[in-house]
Parts: sequence; structure tokens; C-alpha cells
Amino acid sequence: TLYQDWDDQTVFMAGFSWAATSDLLLRFGANYASNPIPDQYLNCLFPAIVQKHLTAGLGYRINEASSIDLSVTRGFGETVTSGYSVTVKHSQWNGQIMYSHRF
Repeated sequence: TLYQDWDDQTVFMAGFSWAATSDLLLRFGANYASNPIPDQYLNCLFPAIVQKHLTAGLGYRINEASSIDLSVTRGFGETVTSGYSVTVKHSQWNGQIMYSHRF
């Protein structure tokens, strides 16, 4: 068992979408979240320490029944040193491609 003793987390998010055409929707967002992990319980196997994210995406309607959505998220790097003098650096890129078909 990995003891964490995580704190409550405060998260601020904002985003918007813009219909560039009747078939194309553009999306943008930002996120700030406090680090919920006390330094003494930092676990290098699960470094959930990223606090700032930017997101972008688009949705394209192929026809009345089908659409494709793309998104990318950038989690900006954070560095934290644990109570055992272990330093963890973590950043993240995440991308998604989604296809939807409505029956």
C-alpha cells in the first residue's frame, strides 16, 4: 500500500469554444490546480504534481451522423523534492483522436 495523505485540491479552469464554420468547432482551455501531495509523501511512481495545463482541440462534423474530434493537452513541468531528498520532475503531453457515429 502506498500511503499518500493527499490534501484537498483547489482547481481553477476556463475554456471556450468557437464555431468557425457550421461544421468546425475550435476549443481552447486553461487549468490551474494546487498540488495535493505533501512533499513528505511524494511518490515517484505516481507524480501527480503538474499544476498548469493548456488545452486545444477541434471538432469536425463529417455528416449528420459522424464527427471527428482532436485534442491536445500540455501539462507544464513541475519539480518537487520529497522528504527523503528524492527530486521528481514531471511534465506531460496528451493527445486524443475520437470518432463519433450517431445511430
